Amino acid sequence: MRKNRISRQMRDKRSGVTTASKGGIMLWGWYGFENLGDDLLLETMINHLNGDITIPMKVPYALPNVNQVTRNYRVFALGAFQHDVVIIGPGGLFPFDNKFKVLLYYIITKLWILMGRKVIFFGIGISEKMSDLSAFLWRRMARTADLFIPRSEKVLERLGLPESETIHSMADCVFASEAAQENKCNERNRVVISVANLQNDNNEAFKNAVEKWSSVVNELIKKGFLVDLIAFTKEADDKMIDAILSTLKMEGGRPIYYKEAAKAVRSWNKYKFAICMRFHSLVLSILNDVPAIPIAYGHKTFILAEKCGLEIYTLVWNTYQSEYFGRSFDISSEEIIKKVNMLNFNISDVKRKIAIHREDLIASSSEAFAQLEAVLSK
Repeated sequence: MRKNRISRQMRDKRSGVTTASKGGIMLWGWYGFENLGDDLLLETMINHLNGDITIPMKVPYALPNVNQVTRNYRVFALGAFQHDVVIIGPGGLFPFDNKFKVLLYYIITKLWILMGRKVIFFGIGISEKMSDLSAFLWRRMARTADLFIPRSEKVLERLGLPESETIHSMADCVFASEAAQENKCNERNRVVISVANLQNDNNEAFKNAVEKWSSVVNELIKKGFLVDLIAFTKEADDKMIDAILSTLKMEGGRPIYYKEAAKAVRSWNKYKFAICMRFHSLVLSILNDVPAIPIAYGHKTFILAEKCGLEIYTLVWNTYQSEYFGRSFDISSEEIIKKVNMLNFNISDVKRKIAIHREDLIASSSEAFAQLEAVLSK
């Protein structure tokens, strides 16, 4: 992440929307997959762009003034004949290395460049654990793109690319959103848990995760907390929340299903603290100065927690996808509650740590959007 500071005006207010001329912009990412994290990224991008915008979508959303098309690689490639710019990202398009997929991106972006189009990688999530072939292709794409701005500086380290005006890292795009610009509505004893149902197709692992979360929720209710369980994915997380609530021994748990989640996050600042297994729930917590217990199933949550000084409150839990850390990690409900007790004892210190780093993260993301605006305006 670049350390350059931008003006308070840019931190507090977007510099405006960005318009591309002629054939407009194609925005390519994980859009229309009914995942709240990617929905927040999409909303942030739309709020920063203007003009003719085409977005390939898995399923269509209610998006005014946007041209939605079916998402497939043919549309991605042929878009070069109809648009002036392709913005690839933001979001985790490459959570794991896939050299054949990287090669496909190389070929498609090469076509866009040969057609005289602008190619921009913006806030894209790429795993730094990649083959030498993938690294070679990413280096070529980075050097020929108009902007290459991944979400992690570790990607640039892996590629051996020094930061420059057109190649650097940035904080997650949602840090430049209006997600924290809502009225303060603190509820003293309400907390939120963002579960992540990674075990949806493994019944035994699913039951094990539900049992642990149920134990955590019951213990929080015993301590006098009201607990919101928020789903970030439409089917998988919804299913897990229903299973958790069906096992509770007392009242105090409330579901926030995916269809209600986008509205619910507008009042994230009401929570006393958050237990964050979804990356963007940690982003929302930092934006809203809500103390958080990060539970990382992948690198991005762990790295963001570390940047904000929250590593002592962080747990790693992924028994299902060893690709992230090279092995699986399991935790107990007791470990989660131990972190809850630790956080509550030091809650003022946690708030202070979040406040220290919050402005730098907002600045990094906002600065990148200002740079995007400048490139699109040329």
